[in-house]
Amino acid sequence: MDFKRAQNTIIEFGKKLYDNHFISSFDGNISRRLENGVIVATATRTNKADLKPEDIVMVNLDGEALNEGKAPSSEIKMHFAIYRANPDVHAIIHTHPIFTTALAAAHMTFEPDFLDEATVYSDVPLLPYAPAGSQELADQVGEIARDHNAAILEKHGLVVWGSTLEETFFFTEKIEQEAHIYKLYRELMSFK
Repeated sequence: MDFKRAQNTIIEFGKKLYDNHFISSFDGNISRRLENGVIVATATRTNKADLKPEDIVMVNLDGEALNEGKAPSSEIKMHFAIYRANPDVHAIIHTHPIFTTALAAAHMTFEPDFLDEATVYSDVPLLPYAPAGSQELADQVGEIARDHNAAILEKHGLVVWGSTLEETFFFTEKIEQEAHIYKLYRELMSFK
C-alpha cells in the first residue's frame, strides 16, 4: 500500500468511525504502517468525519515528520509502541465508543465467556489508568500488543490493532456491540 492509498483509506474509515458513533468531533486517531515502515496517521485535532488529505501525516517510528503540515495525533506514542511490539500489525484505531468507554469509566471489562459468540472478543484487557498521550500509556499498551488485538483504556476508551484497517474497524465494531450486549446482560442479571 502506498501513501495515497493509505491516506484515502484513513479518510474513509474516519467517516465510518464517526457515522457509527465510535468517535465524535476531534476524538480518536487512526494509523496505517506502510511496507517501508512509514506510519501514515491522522493529525492532531482533526474531525474524523470530514478528513481531508492535509489532515493525514507521515512519520517514522522515531516520531520524525516526513511531510510538512500538521503534527500527528497526541496519541502517536501509543501507536508506535504497538507497531514496535508486534511486527504483524499494520493498522491501529483508537476510539471512544459509548458502551466500551462506559466500561472503561466503570473500571470494567467483559466477564469471560458471558456470551458464546463473544469468546473471541471477551479477552480484551482493561489497562490501568494512564494519562492520554503519555509514555506510561504507550508502554502499557505496548506490553500487551503481542498477545492481544485490543485493550480497554481505563477512563479513556478503546484501542484496536490488526493487519488492515478493515479488520481493525471490524474488531472495533464487534467489541462495541459486545459491550452493549454486556451492559444489557448485567442489567438483566440484576433482576435474577
